[in-house]
Amino acid sequence: MRRYVESHDHAIKLKAEIMVDHFHEQVLAAGKIGGQARAMVVCSGIERAIQYFHAFKAYLAERKSPYQAIVAFSGEPEYGGAKVSESSLNGFASRDIADKIQSDPYRFFICADKFQTGYDEPLLHTMYVDKALSGIKAVQTLSRLNRAHPQKRDCFVLDFQNDSEGIKLAFQDYYRTTLLSDETDPNKLSDLKKSLDDAQVYSPEQMAQFVALFLAGVERDQLDPILDVCVAAYTHLLDEDQQVDFKGKAKAFCRTYDFLASITAAGNAGWEKLSILLNLLNLLVAKLPAPKDEDLARGIIDAIDMDTYRVEKKATLKIALADANAEIDLCRLRAAGTSHYPSWTGSASF
Repeated sequence: MRRYVESHDHAIKLKAEIMVDHFHEQVLAAGKIGGQARAMVVCSGIERAIQYFHAFKAYLAERKSPYQAIVAFSGEPEYGGAKVSESSLNGFASRDIADKIQSDPYRFFICADKFQTGYDEPLLHTMYVDKALSGIKAVQTLSRLNRAHPQKRDCFVLDFQNDSEGIKLAFQDYYRTTLLSDETDPNKLSDLKKSLDDAQVYSPEQMAQFVALFLAGVERDQLDPILDVCVAAYTHLLDEDQQVDFKGKAKAFCRTYDFLASITAAGNAGWEKLSILLNLLNLLVAKLPAPKDEDLARGIIDAIDMDTYRVEKKATLKIALADANAEIDLCRLRAAGTSHYPSWTGSASF
């Protein structure tokens, strides 16, 4: 229900107007970064980013602003009954996006995952967040603002979804000295494998047959029958709680094994075979069906009154981090797909 409300054109229009007005009146008018400031709009998905792009385009034209927005996303999704792409919406090639945002009339950078990590643009001053952020993803995303510029004295975040306490906790892990909590215990793999084996979703014979065929380079149609038998066992032998437990442990096994395999030369044939079955190309895990939940929201969406939707300013504050060493979990870093520790400089308001 919340997703329906927050993605409704009425809600997008209101929030887009708030962002555009704020940027003109509080950022451009204040001459941030010598009048060169740019803003990034962080969206929760491609469709939301495209919605914002059209809303920005319409409102910028309505207030006769000389500035424009750029949208960034991957692929060619269908929107409004037709396939769209970055180039078809922006009017220039995707490879030119990073350069275009550095020059007028482009001041707003609307993103769906792309450019939210690993992107360095010193002219970024303001970030508008309409996406739930936590942990390392919060640090990586918000840290797009901390790239230094000779005329950059501060940065600003206007957040529509997250609270200051959650953001503070996300950054606290990486403030001052970062320490690893403990080593990854290989024995955990044995425990996970035993639990997965005991579920009887697959048999040792099925695993051996699958691995032999896979390593022989056979076509996919020879592998699928084995996977289908495993999926049938998963569906019929396990109840909902057991399915959730199995799927979670399968993913945990794959993550942990991939990590250990990358840092140690020691091998284990049983682990490798199970990893091939579960993880390689996600052949099995991707086929495991999600538990079916009863639709308790039937009829609720139709009763939502979007005319009563409004956006309220909740708080403006600066976040201060405790001056203490932080401890982080090595597995959590691995799961987040990062090998560096993002930094945060400057003050941001929420």
